[in-house]
Amino acid sequence: MYVHVARGLRFDGQVLTLMDLAPSTIWAAATPAAAMGYLPTGAYLDRWAEWARRSRRPGASRARGTLSLLDADARLAGPAVVGLRNPHVTADGLAYDVEVQEGMVPAESGACLLFLELDPAPSGDAPVRADAPPAGPQVGQPPEGPPAGHGSDVGVPPQPRHGLGAPQRR
Repeated sequence: MYVHVARGLRFDGQVLTLMDLAPSTIWAAATPAAAMGYLPTGAYLDRWAEWARRSRRPGASRARGTLSLLDADARLAGPAVVGLRNPHVTADGLAYDVEVQEGMVPAESGACLLFLELDPAPSGDAPVRADAPPAGPQVGQPPEGPPAGHGSDVGVPPQPRHGLGAPQRR
């Protein structure tokens, strides 16, 4: 499971944009041993790209998400369950193509959490290749194992290719 934390969102009926996104994405795994950590959001996007690449139909790669609104006025709507595809960085934040499956997503909201579950066989019928990383997480590593060229959340942070979560220098 992955969790995005954002100070706001915008939804136009098809695209959900998480605005002022935290630079790290939280991850949690229950097997083979319970573990939690974080990784730069850019490394999370690299992981999604690798996960989609392993599919026979990369465009069909989607995740199931639960959107929880933390804004006091919006909380009355309750959580929404969404299908997510095609994460991409925009000028406003991180955006996903979204299909609302349950509940309601407002056009705008304040602080929110987006909980994501990546399907182990993204296309529904495509098995994971034998040379792919193990399906279960490694202890101390996010689900699906680290993408090529990235370490775990311990020690020097990995350098994402997407620019999100890159270390800031002052």
